[in-house]
Amino acid sequence: MFALSFGVVLASLALVQAQGLASVDSPHLFKRIDSGCGTSGQTSCSNTTKQTDLCCFQSPGGLLLQTQFWDTNPSTGPSNSWTIHGLWPDNCDGTFQENCDSSRDYTNIASLLQNQGASDTLSFMQQFWVDINGQNEQFWEHEWATHGTCMSTLDTSCLPSGSPKGAEAVAFFQQVVALFKTLPTYDWLQQGGITPSSSKTYTLSQLTSALKSASGFTPALDCDGSNVNQISWYFHLKGSVFDGKFVAIDTPEKGSCPSSGIKYPPKSGSPTSTSGSTGPTGPPGSLPAKATISAVTSSGTVGGLLSAGKWSTQTPGTYSTSGSASSFTLTSSKGACGVSSGEFSCGSGSSSTFSAVSSGGNLLLAFSGSTEFSSSAKPIAGRSVLRSSAQDWGSHPYTSAREIAEQRAEQLPIDHKNQRGEISIMGNQTSATEAYEATWRCIKIAGPMDFGLTGVVCSFTTPLKAKGVPVFAVSTWNTDYVLVPKDRASDAVQALKADGWTFQAESA
Repeated sequence: MFALSFGVVLASLALVQAQGLASVDSPHLFKRIDSGCGTSGQTSCSNTTKQTDLCCFQSPGGLLLQTQFWDTNPSTGPSNSWTIHGLWPDNCDGTFQENCDSSRDYTNIASLLQNQGASDTLSFMQQFWVDINGQNEQFWEHEWATHGTCMSTLDTSCLPSGSPKGAEAVAFFQQVVALFKTLPTYDWLQQGGITPSSSKTYTLSQLTSALKSASGFTPALDCDGSNVNQISWYFHLKGSVFDGKFVAIDTPEKGSCPSSGIKYPPKSGSPTSTSGSTGPTGPPGSLPAKATISAVTSSGTVGGLLSAGKWSTQTPGTYSTSGSASSFTLTSSKGACGVSSGEFSCGSGSSSTFSAVSSGGNLLLAFSGSTEFSSSAKPIAGRSVLRSSAQDWGSHPYTSAREIAEQRAEQLPIDHKNQRGEISIMGNQTSATEAYEATWRCIKIAGPMDFGLTGVVCSFTTPLKAKGVPVFAVSTWNTDYVLVPKDRASDAVQALKADGWTFQAESA
């Protein structure tokens, strides 16, 4: 069972489990590693004697910065919240180290978090720790590799015996999220009468005074030209990053913003309530006028609802609400949405009245008084239209292929299983800019491959090149991606057919 919830992201709905959620203010929201250090020792950058136990004393890198972004063009995150940039361990003199241990440059951070019981952390990161170009995974990998590996108290030698690989990185992301939740920059500025505006300008003193009045400390503000776009909150640390005490201090250095004429431009869209440490800023039960519907389960976000009401991992449809929290209707590009014979759908001729129920910091969608929804199946990536079953590719004779056809994306549910390997022409690159999305599709190779093969040298790229289909390849240790122009996707399929691939319509 799960529930439909408003309020955790800008103008969006999210599917969450129907059972109660832990409060975001709870210090025990996430599982923590017990460092055994306590917080009674000396404070980083303030010690009077040399410290030798660097698992319990952060050094070097004892000056910690929790940095936040204010991205407006394009915008990231909710319109009434800053977003996470990272947690940086500067040296006490303001210098810093980066990329300290390449052997711990972990990839697939999302899976790492999910596999180690930190799905709540991941769900929060997917809303509030987002890359301006949509490359969230690469952004998280960069922040850990660049800064996390330089924290002495997160060294693997400091982990409890038997800890899984990457446990220190999981703790890093958990701690950054927990610290960010204590620093509601947007709310503190708002309390001082400072809100985003397309016309107003502020002095640096106005901004820092408002923040110091609310928090007790002065941060550093950075600007892109005259637009404020980043803030750094400074800390010393007592104990370990795992479970130590962050001691706030005034910024030791001025940021890049000018002394006057500073702009605080609004993000695109209308503000909605956010899941932060101070709770929603909007009235309980307020509805976004426009929304997407995302599926958030115990293992994290898994796709969302398309405009017809189908659960998919493709880009979700946009829904409009009309009415109040106690009684409203939903519509999408397909038409009115309703529940008929126990099934939610849009454009099928049925229209229902829904209500919204505040619970656990979320605004849940309710039908006939119930916030529980269920699905007979869980979607996996992509929608299948064409499938190959007869291509002899090296030592893997049963490789399959499928094409994702945009016009049929909402008609064919996928139940594709292949243990030997897979080639697929996937949907638009959702992490790219809008113009890029409209141009490119992706051919993906996954599954068993000869060691060392990459998308650049895989034999299936040869017929594509022979057909004159441009290719761009990216490779990881077990997955290769080849992008081709969207308008050449049909040519790519024909080239594969000519090379011996056979296709058949895949069953729904």
